[in-house]
Amino acid sequence: MAKEWTPRKQTVELEGVAPPPSKIRRASVPPPGSRIRREPVPENRPLPGFLGRIDWNSREMEIALAICGMVLFALAIDAIAIGVSAIYK
Repeated sequence: MAKEWTPRKQTVELEGVAPPPSKIRRASVPPPGSRIRREPVPENRPLPGFLGRIDWNSREMEIALAICGMVLFALAIDAIAIGVSAIYK
Protein backbone atom coordinates (compact mmCIF):
# COMPACT_ATOMS: atom_id res chain seq x y z
CA MET A 1 0.00 0.00 0.00
CA ALA A 2 1.57 3.25 -1.11
CA LYS A 3 0.70 6.80 -0.24
CA GLU A 4 0.24 9.29 -3.05
CA TRP A 5 2.97 11.93 -3.23
CA THR A 6 1.88 15.59 -3.08
CA PRO A 7 4.70 18.08 -3.68
CA ARG A 8 5.14 21.07 -1.36
CA LYS A 9 4.13 24.55 -2.42
CA GLN A 10 6.80 26.45 -4.24
CA THR A 11 8.55 29.36 -2.51
CA VAL A 12 7.20 31.78 -5.09
CA GLU A 13 3.66 30.94 -4.08
CA LEU A 14 4.43 31.58 -0.40
CA GLU A 15 5.84 35.13 -0.82
CA GLY A 16 2.58 36.97 -0.11
CA VAL A 17 1.78 34.95 3.01
CA ALA A 18 2.85 36.55 6.29
CA PRO A 19 4.74 34.28 8.69
CA PRO A 20 3.01 33.39 11.94
CA PRO A 21 3.92 35.65 14.88
CA SER A 22 6.90 34.42 16.86
CA LYS A 23 6.52 33.70 20.55
CA ILE A 24 10.23 34.29 21.17
CA ARG A 25 10.88 37.57 19.33
CA ARG A 26 9.29 40.86 20.24
CA ALA A 27 7.52 43.05 17.75
CA SER A 28 9.92 45.30 15.85
CA VAL A 29 7.78 48.38 16.43
CA PRO A 30 7.46 49.48 20.07
CA PRO A 31 3.98 50.24 21.34
CA PRO A 32 3.02 53.93 21.30
CA GLY A 33 3.78 55.86 24.46
CA SER A 34 6.85 53.82 25.41
CA ARG A 35 9.48 56.06 23.86
CA ILE A 36 12.94 56.18 25.38
CA ARG A 37 13.91 59.73 26.30
CA ARG A 38 17.58 60.51 25.81
CA GLU A 39 19.78 63.55 26.04
CA PRO A 40 20.39 65.19 22.67
CA VAL A 41 23.64 64.17 21.03
CA PRO A 42 26.22 66.99 21.29
CA GLU A 43 27.62 68.33 18.07
CA ASN A 44 31.12 67.15 17.29
CA ARG A 45 32.62 70.27 15.77
CA PRO A 46 36.33 70.16 14.85
CA LEU A 47 38.73 72.60 16.47
CA PRO A 48 39.95 75.45 14.25
CA GLY A 49 43.32 75.22 12.50
CA PHE A 50 45.81 72.37 12.81
CA LEU A 51 44.16 70.78 15.85
CA GLY A 52 40.91 70.35 13.93
CA ARG A 53 42.54 68.04 11.40
CA ILE A 54 43.79 65.58 14.05
CA ASP A 55 41.70 62.52 14.78
CA TRP A 56 42.12 62.34 18.56
CA ASN A 57 40.32 59.00 18.82
CA SER A 58 42.56 57.15 16.38
CA ARG A 59 44.87 54.32 17.39
CA GLU A 60 47.97 56.27 16.38
CA MET A 61 47.08 59.23 18.62
CA GLU A 62 46.35 56.87 21.50
CA ILE A 63 49.82 55.34 21.15
CA ALA A 64 51.48 58.76 20.82
CA LEU A 65 49.71 60.12 23.91
CA ALA A 66 50.66 57.00 25.89
CA ILE A 67 54.33 57.42 24.95
CA CYS A 68 54.23 61.13 25.88
CA GLY A 69 52.70 60.21 29.24
CA MET A 70 55.45 57.67 29.94
CA VAL A 71 58.17 60.18 29.05
CA LEU A 72 56.62 62.84 31.31
CA PHE A 73 56.34 60.29 34.14
CA ALA A 74 60.04 59.38 33.71
CA LEU A 75 61.02 63.06 33.72
CA ALA A 76 59.02 63.60 36.91
CA ILE A 77 60.81 60.69 38.61
CA ASP A 78 64.19 62.11 37.45
CA ALA A 79 63.30 65.55 38.83
CA ILE A 80 62.35 64.02 42.19
CA ALA A 81 65.56 61.97 42.27
CA ILE A 82 67.71 65.03 41.46
CA GLY A 83 65.87 67.10 44.09
CA VAL A 84 66.33 64.43 46.78
CA SER A 85 70.03 64.01 45.90
CA ALA A 86 70.55 67.81 46.08
CA ILE A 87 69.06 67.89 49.60
CA TYR A 88 71.13 64.99 50.98
CA LYS A 89 74.44 65.88 49.32
